[in-house]
Amino acid sequence: MFSPIPHLSFPAAYLEDVDTQRLGELEEELDRLEKELAQANIDAELATLSEQNEKIKCWRDKYETDLSQFRKDVENIAAIRDSLPNDCFKSIDIESPLFNG
Repeated sequence: MFSPIPHLSFPAAYLEDVDTQRLGELEEELDRLEKELAQANIDAELATLSEQNEKIKCWRDKYETDLSQFRKDVENIAAIRDSLPNDCFKSIDIESPLFNG
């Protein structure tokens, strides 16, 4: 079955080399950085940027959709233009009188 885990001991010799003053300085710096991080409010900033990113994606998608429709409209107008005759075959003289007399 399972064998028991041997007792782990932490030698006291390791504790003799610890610089308590430096450890205190590091703890103070860690506290200061944690406060800075909390004040920076990174989570809220990230949420705002993500929301703005989604809006930009929607605008881009709408732009692409509109651009595609405009291109289709231009092609349609070009097809209509190309189907029209080059000359007008029925001319109406606007200046001539209707009755000769």
